[in-house]
Amino acid sequence: MSVDRQLAMNLGELRRGQLVAAELGGLPDATVVYRGVGKAYIATAKDALLDDIKVSAAESEKNVEGLKASRQRLAKDKESAETDIKEMLKHLQSA
Repeated sequence: MSVDRQLAMNLGELRRGQLVAAELGGLPDATVVYRGVGKAYIATAKDALLDDIKVSAAESEKNVEGLKASRQRLAKDKESAETDIKEMLKHLQSA
């Protein structure tokens, strides 16, 4: 999977978690909430769901930072490879 696709997926997961946390924040603490698991929904405590969202958001942020660094490194590698190829072509043409 490409770095850009992974980055987009992690950013989407992060946004989704932020939206869900914002919506849950306005609900009373006694509200029963449901977590989607595959095709089923499981009743869970609001606080437990918020904690899971925070953990997931922290993981996504960590992944986003790593993927951005990877993307920058790959861009530098690509630029270096292009420069090397151009230099080889110039050398071959002048020989």
